Amino acid sequence: AQRHTLRLERVADAAGSSWLARGRAARALGAVGLRASGVPLLQAALAPYLSVRKAVWEDEEALFVQAALRSLGRLGGADAEATLSAFLGVKEWACYAAEALGDCGGPAAAEALLAAFPSHALKDHLLLSSDWPLYSAKEIPALPLMDTPGFPSADRMPRAAFAILAALCRLALSAPAPREALRRLTPQLLVAIPSDHDASVVYEPEPVQQIVAWLFERAGLRREAAEAVFEAFGQQG
Repeated sequence: AQRHTLRLERVADAAGSSWLARGRAARALGAVGLRASGVPLLQAALAPYLSVRKAVWEDEEALFVQAALRSLGRLGGADAEATLSAFLGVKEWACYAAEALGDCGGPAAAEALLAAFPSHALKDHLLLSSDWPLYSAKEIPALPLMDTPGFPSADRMPRAAFAILAALCRLALSAPAPREALRRLTPQLLVAIPSDHDASVVYEPEPVQQIVAWLFERAGLRREAAEAVFEAFGQQG
């Protein structure tokens, strides 16, 4: 057991192990479920990435960070949630932190996800004038370089925004505070839904449409949200 524990501690050994070895150790910590020792190791390994900013990371190092974040989610607990919530504020890693919070999150995680969403999605007062716009950090404050499209993007949602909504669907959202926060986000959620230009030939709902509909249902605003959309397009019932 001690030998295996020492091997797993490679996750925090920046000098003596390769990124691939550290990534394997990070994944193992999540799989083995050693919360008491695993969470502090992962927190120590991830701490530099809360302050160091790069537009582009080396592939193997990025894979290590992703593995460490996901393992924190699998291990769970209040300390893991706090670290993952902090990573929602780092645009390069926010999507992975959101996915991990969906694994371990409780009411505090739900509130952190809801608070982070406005920075990762189109602003609630913005309706893009072009049918095929190219959005950028001007429209989405926390848009990372890796997710900045080089092609028209009216029919897609930034990855972190989608990851946040998908994670919220995995949480209870039964406490009053997150449900009220979700209600306040309704206008921005409506704007953030991507255009579905293939709807005339593909009749299956897109995942993001189903996710947003479920969240509106949880907030008790599904009917009101649909009516607001019809009213915006001059089709009042």
